[in-house]
Amino acid sequence: MTEYGRAGIGVLVAALLVSVTACADDYIEVRSVIEWDLAGVQVTLPDHFDVGVPAPVSVMTLRVICDKDGRTVVTEDGLLVVIEPYDLKNIKSTACPDAGISGPRTANVIVGQAGEVTVRVIGLSGVQNSVITVEYTVPAQ
Repeated sequence: MTEYGRAGIGVLVAALLVSVTACADDYIEVRSVIEWDLAGVQVTLPDHFDVGVPAPVSVMTLRVICDKDGRTVVTEDGLLVVIEPYDLKNIKSTACPDAGISGPRTANVIVGQAGEVTVRVIGLSGVQNSVITVEYTVPAQ
């Protein structure tokens, strides 16, 4: 391989690395899609919460391949737990396919008191194209 060939490959690799490395300014935070077909929202809950002990709660989300999983906000206020998953939407990519990636977003929930806990999940509906809220009741002991 000639020196020009090696240099050309180095330039190509550097250009590819720059093109796939996104800056923080390339993304905005948006609510995750939690409903995308008539099957509804898929949430995995424990049978019960033990007060003061972390328990996993999972919500299936869907995003396009160019976006990233963002943060999952968990707010606990007495017997109400609110879970809000977010994605980081790529706002710079113009060549992103519509291929979707689904996967669980899991949050460890700690309930502070005994009773009937309302678990509220807030996200986007791909079916209704709007924000939706679903609620479940789980006992805490």
